[in-house]
Amino acid sequence: MAVGTMRPLDTIRETFGQMGREVRATPEVVDKLFQGVVKSAESVPELSEKSQAGDLVKLKCFVQDVFEQEIYFFRYGSEMSKTAICCDQVADPELANQAPSSNLLSERLPLYCVSIPGRTKWSRQTTGKQIDLKTEQKTPKRKFSSDMGETHEPLDISKENLAHREEAKRGKREDVDMKSEHPVTPSLSLNLPIPSELAEGAFGVVVKIYDNSLMTQPLLNQMIEVVGILEDGDTIENGFEEEMEPSDLGVAVRKVHAISVKTLNELEASPFAEAFSSPELFSDSRNQLKMALPELRQQLMESLRSALMGDELAAEYALTSLVSRVERRTDTMVVGKFSLNLILPKELPASKVISTLETLCPRVHVIPITIQSLNTENFIPRKNYAQNRLQSSRLQLPEGTILVLDETNLEPGQLNERGLKNLSALKEIITRQVLSYDFEFYQMEVNTNIPVLSVSRTKSLLPFDDTLVCHREAKYEPCMESPSGDTLRKLRLGLTMLSTPEPAFEVPEPVSTKIENQFVEMRKQFPDQVDQDTLHQWLSLARARARTYGESCLTVDRWNQVISMYKLCKERSS
Repeated sequence: MAVGTMRPLDTIRETFGQMGREVRATPEVVDKLFQGVVKSAESVPELSEKSQAGDLVKLKCFVQDVFEQEIYFFRYGSEMSKTAICCDQVADPELANQAPSSNLLSERLPLYCVSIPGRTKWSRQTTGKQIDLKTEQKTPKRKFSSDMGETHEPLDISKENLAHREEAKRGKREDVDMKSEHPVTPSLSLNLPIPSELAEGAFGVVVKIYDNSLMTQPLLNQMIEVVGILEDGDTIENGFEEEMEPSDLGVAVRKVHAISVKTLNELEASPFAEAFSSPELFSDSRNQLKMALPELRQQLMESLRSALMGDELAAEYALTSLVSRVERRTDTMVVGKFSLNLILPKELPASKVISTLETLCPRVHVIPITIQSLNTENFIPRKNYAQNRLQSSRLQLPEGTILVLDETNLEPGQLNERGLKNLSALKEIITRQVLSYDFEFYQMEVNTNIPVLSVSRTKSLLPFDDTLVCHREAKYEPCMESPSGDTLRKLRLGLTMLSTPEPAFEVPEPVSTKIENQFVEMRKQFPDQVDQDTLHQWLSLARARARTYGESCLTVDRWNQVISMYKLCKERSS
């Protein structure tokens, strides 16, 4: 551990005292103050329940909300030798009041961050030597969530799936004294995108950043790694209309004053981040993947076939959807996405498919789609101006999270206004990969990159890129038991790397010419069935399927396979 990490705040104050009274709050000065604190993030312990105020900690989290900038005392006191950087409270208020006109103020940006949503059980455990708040520590019971005070009358419908109603329950927040000299941060609550993660030890933390260059970047919905100084949090005194247990009250949201902040992509936020920590390691991992890919792909297919009762075509489509990612956007289309609706036979429970996905993928979020859930739950993030907070929603998810819509219990019913808006939000993610945030007076579209897969008993009411009727293969016999141990880890790592849209995908000129000619020919044969949207559907399927083989260039053979898959899919629907 580097010098200064044991007493980071003292190190900063000592460095500050040596700078002289004319020092200004420039980025260079702030960097110099932080340089002596830590040399490497690897040497810093993970934030845990054992972490104490004043400790240097590290955490990976998801930016759920960005607050307004707040003012703090960069320099104060008669000798101008004191600073309140990296702490909310002024150490010596009397000194700050002696010459208020001489005090030098600066700004910092508070972010509200939560544990990365959607992490599956194995993903929370696969953290090497890191301490995970959800699995390694015995965290206090937390069942606090909020609907910002909004309530809706439920509809009178029959046979609804009520298993997830507890997740939709919300309470009201009370204002919290932030104990800051310039309190700007709004009143706090855990405000998790996935309320059920409360029972798994999910956390919320206020991260305060001092880097001016970061303050101008779009940080909302970003996954970040933070190294900073921990400060005691503010206790939330909940004012619930519903009956709550005493242990649910007094949850503290801790604060971390950021020494460094790094934005994370999907791979860097994965449980296998060590394999991508440098360009050299990433290149080595990709080369190893290419060598092992034929066997890994076969094993992935076997796992998916087993979950889908031996259906080879359904397994191919499912794998294709899992690795699809948005690669680029144009004015009229989103390139790279491939959403899928699997129509399951009655004898195949949706839980078997979902369980397999959660076994293989690092982040999966399942939303049961019923009339009740559409009418009562929050799918759309909404700004609450009374508390100056962005209310989280079930669809506020980090990139690469597999969104599974379970429509197997959906029955006829009447949607209310919220239900219609939630349905519209799902359509926008499926077709355009955007989510509209409700700011009351206007809507703000935010780009998403969330693969969407639906399981249903009949054709989904949502507009997926493709729909496949799953068939049970009567003669199918699994050739292996459920993978475990090292094999399972390799499957997970392989699937994670296949999901990386790098390098950029290419369609060579000869293949492009063949695609155009084939499209023209089929459009003449089936003018009512083949149009421009069909061509885009073929290309999306081809792009994602090639990724499942670790390929970044479309070949004629791969294109022919895609057309064959497409025809088989349509035959099942006819």
